[in-house]
This record gives sequence, structure tokens and C-alpha cells, in this order.
Amino acid sequence: INAEYMGRRTGFLPQRWLESGDLYIRVTDKVRTHYSVLSLLSGLYPFAERNPVLRSPELHTMPKGKEFLYPTDECPRQGRLWRAAQQADSQLAVAQEEFNRDHPVLAKLAQDIPSTVDLKYSPQQALHDTCCVLQAHGMPLPEGASPEALAALERLVVRQWYLPFNASQELAKLTSGLLLKELIERIEERAIGAESRKVPRLALYSTHDSTVAPLLCALGVFDARWPPYASTVLIELFHSADDPKPGWFVRILYNGRVLQPRCNANEFGMCSLDEFTTLVRPYVLTPMEYRKQCAAVQ
Repeated sequence: INAEYMGRRTGFLPQRWLESGDLYIRVTDKVRTHYSVLSLLSGLYPFAERNPVLRSPELHTMPKGKEFLYPTDECPRQGRLWRAAQQADSQLAVAQEEFNRDHPVLAKLAQDIPSTVDLKYSPQQALHDTCCVLQAHGMPLPEGASPEALAALERLVVRQWYLPFNASQELAKLTSGLLLKELIERIEERAIGAESRKVPRLALYSTHDSTVAPLLCALGVFDARWPPYASTVLIELFHSADDPKPGWFVRILYNGRVLQPRCNANEFGMCSLDEFTTLVRPYVLTPMEYRKQCAAVQ
């Protein structure tokens, strides 16, 4: 981010962080999201490059029961749709059987987890999370955790947890609709008031893998891989006065790779702002619509 947005090529962000309005920072109620964004900020703007009053920046969050940056129990319909999409996946049981057959050591390890851990998620996901942590810290992996076995485990847990968001537009909408509404509003505010100091140049959302994957599903660009640690989705807004058709454009990057959403993108992977809003509009929810859909029985 530093090289791309503060370098000589764009000069999009100021070299020193002097005004609180330059950045908007959103976190969840999970402390790890606070540490993640503070770590990012320490690289983007070391203390020496900040206004002293910004050395402890304001982190915006939502009150308990109103968080929408990850799936919660506050929306019962979300859980029902997710379970229904799982049950409708005729290949999920096949994938589970193939994993158990081809990688019996890891499969047995996953089966033993519920007896020792109070799990909210599947034992396979718990095992996958544990192996990711071990890899990140350079620690030994459990017996049977070959690269092939870990790849198969990832495919299985992605199928369990994130492919339902591809299968059900309503589920993707309930999970990402409020976030997309906020993102679209921020993008449009920036386009309308581009020179205004009241509109942040950069909005940072420090979230979770359960935010990233459903969002990518809603945008139609999910790669069926579990989002690795420190994954980043960048939604960029560009203005061109030199094009034959001057206007505003949007580009999406995921972990440094330009994505191609379902739009008539130009050679740089940019959609017009109008096309982008048309693309995501079916997934956008207002808070009132969210509450109504969450309460729906059918």
C-alpha cells in the first residue's frame, strides 16, 4: 500500500498523516482485528510520520448485536440458508469420503478433535486452522500433513464453509450486503466530493476470512481457496479525464492480483463506476431490509 499509494507514481496518500480525515479505520469486536490494522498503520505511517494526536488512531466498531463484518447468530436465516446450501451440495459427502479414504491419518486426527475441544465449527476446519497456525509460525505439522493432504483438507473445508455463498445469492447478500452498501456509499461520496477533506482518501476495514470469502463470492471472483493470513481486498476508485469517455472507474485486487468481475473491464482491469454499482446492486442491503430478511421464516 505504501509503495502503490504514497510513491511518486500516484501520490494518492500524503507522505505524513496529519489529518484524521485522511483515513477511516473500521475493526470488529475481535481484538485480533485491532492488532492487524495497527500493525498495518505502523508500516504505512510510522510514529515519526504522524500528527502526535494520531499516534493512537480512532478505531470504529459496531455495538454488540449490530456487527455485520462477519456472520453472527443475530441473523437466524443466515444460518438456515448456509445449512440448506450445504445439504443441497450432493458432492460434499463424496468429497468427505474421498478425503477420509486418501488421507486416513489426518482424517482420524480430525475425528478425534471433538472429544477434546468444544467446537463451534467442523473438526476439519479446526484441523485446517491449526495447521495454518503451525505453518505460519514455522512449527512442525502433525503426522500425515503432507502438502497433498493439506491441499485436500483445504478443498474440503472451503466446500463446507464458503462454496454455499456461491450457491445461494440470498446467503451472500445477507452476509455481505450491509458491507457492500457502505462501500458503495463511500465510493460514490468520494466520486462526488473528490476534493473534499471530509471524504477519507482511504478506508481500512480490518476483518476476517469469513468477511473476505463471502465478499469475493458476492463480487463473483472467489477462487475457491481459503483466504490466507493477511489477505487483502483492495477496491480502488480511479478518475480519468483523458479517456475518450472520461469518468470514474473501479478496480478490484486480491492479494496483489487484479480480479476480473462480471463487467466490461478495460485493459487495466477497471470497470466503469456505473457498471460496478450495477454489478453489486443485487447484493446490497439496507439495515431495514437486513432485519426483515433475517427474521423471515421461509
